[in-house]
Amino acid sequence: MESREQAVRSMNIRIQRMDVQKDENIRSRVIRLFTNTLKINVQNSGIKKCHRVPYKNPGNKPPAVLVRFTSDSVRLSVLKNKKNLKKLWYTYKRGFNKNAFIIT
Repeated sequence: MESREQAVRSMNIRIQRMDVQKDENIRSRVIRLFTNTLKINVQNSGIKKCHRVPYKNPGNKPPAVLVRFTSDSVRLSVLKNKKNLKKLWYTYKRGFNKNAFIIT
């Protein structure tokens, strides 16, 4: 059972620091992030599940977003292109962009 659970989890990524918007469609926001920022084409059918996961001690952090993909190739494509977030993260650290994300 443990190996099955690990296989399922291997299809996931977690996105941190994605602000919460009223009446948000989190799946659409994630697809826009992949398309506009990571410059990869992920279709709606490439995402099996997408939802927020609250922190134990949230403080002022928005809940992380858990994305489960339908195939490992889509997940790997996202992970290979997360380097496109480095520039965004750098500008966030300098105070220019508050929409920076971390993908783990």
